[in-house]
Amino acid sequence: MMGTSDPFSGLTEGHRGRRIMWEGHDLIELESREIAVTVSLTRGAEFLEIRDKATDVDILWHGHDDIRRNRVAPASIDLPAGAFLDHFAGGWQVVFPSAQFPTTVRGAPLGQHGEAALLPWHLDRVFESAGEVGVDIHVDMRRLPVRMTRQIRLRSRQLTITDTIENRSAEQLPVQWGHHLAVGGLMAEPGTTVILPEGAPVTVPDEFPSDTYRYSPGLYAWPLVSDRHGESVRVDRLPLDDGTDGHFIIGPLEDGRIEVRSPAAGLEMLIEWDATVMPYCWIWEVFGGYREWPLWGKYRLFTVEPFTSPLEPLEESAAAGRALVLGSQDTKMMTTSMTLRPTAGEHLETVATL
Repeated sequence: MMGTSDPFSGLTEGHRGRRIMWEGHDLIELESREIAVTVSLTRGAEFLEIRDKATDVDILWHGHDDIRRNRVAPASIDLPAGAFLDHFAGGWQVVFPSAQFPTTVRGAPLGQHGEAALLPWHLDRVFESAGEVGVDIHVDMRRLPVRMTRQIRLRSRQLTITDTIENRSAEQLPVQWGHHLAVGGLMAEPGTTVILPEGAPVTVPDEFPSDTYRYSPGLYAWPLVSDRHGESVRVDRLPLDDGTDGHFIIGPLEDGRIEVRSPAAGLEMLIEWDATVMPYCWIWEVFGGYREWPLWGKYRLFTVEPFTSPLEPLEESAAAGRALVLGSQDTKMMTTSMTLRPTAGEHLETVATL
């Protein structure tokens, strides 16, 4: 096993786990009768696969294959913004302790999307039963004195992630925290519907507009925004590829809940989280746009990203009181659940978070 051993018994029925080595990844595979999930301990507790077994649909977007396979190579030059994009090829990452913009916290430099998604995580224990399987894992940040622990559980069609961050110092620390879930394949086909509360506040940020940008920066109410020509358009149904890209920052939200329904995949995805911790949801759309590195106009995807703050530098977020503040020895916990099931009709039943 190349230095690892498999701690799962493999004897339970219905739900099983496995620890394996694959292409440079130390992987945890979790499986129910309905869903298969793969998590990399090597790279940031990143989800490399979330697959509906009946349809063989992986909901995640996957880009550069060498990056996905963790074939590490020296960069020709270090990125000023940090290393995140050098190691991004889709999947689902945790973003911590900073978000989009590079920053410095009490003398500690942090790159784009922080460090949790780039560090190796440690396996603490496994959980397996006839009705549920999972792992407990943790990582210690290198630049900040913070430990993150993660409890992952798979029960039938529901994946539940409970993260806890612990400030292990005597200092107060402002942080940003979120998820970076890239959706692709049949789940991102034209006609897929994205459901958020009607009238929820929407911001199209002004940091990104280019000749491929789809929307006009400004403040709107879901699901209506202005396109780049100034026309009001609905954005809750994904369009055909037209060489564009764009962003939405939704929030603050009272209810952490987003539904994605894909007729092409025949699947519905419900993501729920604690909006008192993460009151915002970022969405990034790419419909053949973003014609420079790292996408080169080749891809179609969108993201679902619950976040503690809107899209802004950590310093600005802290000054405005929108950053999450960890006091000395303080802990914060956040549970996120994802339910994946066959399309059932007009209404997707809420499944309680474990």
